[in-house]
Amino acid sequence: MKPGKATYLVIRIGDNDFTTFAEALAKALSAMFYLYDYPKTEADLELLKVPVARLWAALCIVNDVMKKVDDPRWPHEPNNFDSIFYYMKGRISLKFADFADLPDDDNHESICIPLFETDGVGYEIR
Repeated sequence: MKPGKATYLVIRIGDNDFTTFAEALAKALSAMFYLYDYPKTEADLELLKVPVARLWAALCIVNDVMKKVDDPRWPHEPNNFDSIFYYMKGRISLKFADFADLPDDDNHESICIPLFETDGVGYEIR
């Protein structure tokens, strides 16, 4: 599917344990797309897959570090970046979808980013 006027990028991880970071990821990607350009082809999505997985994993690590900063008694050390990245890389999928094809209730496992300019929020967590 090639993106059209009302096309969305759907990023699915298939694990709602990472929902906390989905909003930060969606904001970052929306800003990058607005500044530069939207992905246009399946080849673009394939190029984005690894960097998006890396960014999502990095957000997980930042969250772990900030928990430790906020409460030094936090019992866990930050997760290992490589293990989170390889987990994400193996599960993440990116695809184009029209509005009618967006997941209705995906248990907070998908991010839907419009690939067109909007007046409001530039993404949805579904």
